[in-house]
Amino acid sequence: MEAEADLERVLVIDDRDTPLTLADERIARAIRENNARLVIIDPVQAFLGADVDMNRANEVRPIFRSLGDIAQATGCAIVLIGHLNKAAGTQSTYRGGLGSIDITAAVRSLLFIGKLKDSPPTTRVLIHEKSSLAPPGQSLAFSLGDEKGFEWIGGLMTLPLTSFLPGQTPQRPRARPHRRKCSFWNCLQTESVCRVQSWKRQSMSVGFPHAP
Repeated sequence: MEAEADLERVLVIDDRDTPLTLADERIARAIRENNARLVIIDPVQAFLGADVDMNRANEVRPIFRSLGDIAQATGCAIVLIGHLNKAAGTQSTYRGGLGSIDITAAVRSLLFIGKLKDSPPTTRVLIHEKSSLAPPGQSLAFSLGDEKGFEWIGGLMTLPLTSFLPGQTPQRPRARPHRRKCSFWNCLQTESVCRVQSWKRQSMSVGFPHAP
């Protein structure tokens, strides 16, 4: 292989008969039996299990707590690769494909890879967004193309996630309510004591429902 990996040291859990999930005991058993130092799960969304909603904290939290316990007990690093929702972009870190905030809260280090605005199409940047155990690392640039394959370009100054290309749509200004539709606020602004019935009539006139 071009990366010169020692394939004798690369193992895969066979899940052709029984799909593998993050709660599967085969993960811990494989780590212990092979004295594994690194486990890569890609993409993490595919291994949550059919009955787990990644947007529900109560369903995600115990799974990632268990993975953390396995990593701590064995000394094995577990790398989870997730794919962001391109429409949401990196601004929606906790919702754009990563589901519940518990997923990002459970990990000790969080990295993002993406394209930069006005950069060559083969250029990618690695940004260290979260680091719980050490200072965050420097942003790194690399190229990934057909001719040279993978090649490091060099370090960059710390970049915000807004530098990434996906999801960068300008925020629309909040629409201001029409003054006539908010006329009931006059009751609050002009009277030192606002009678409940007066405020109720004004608010109902612009469509605010009230319990009888």
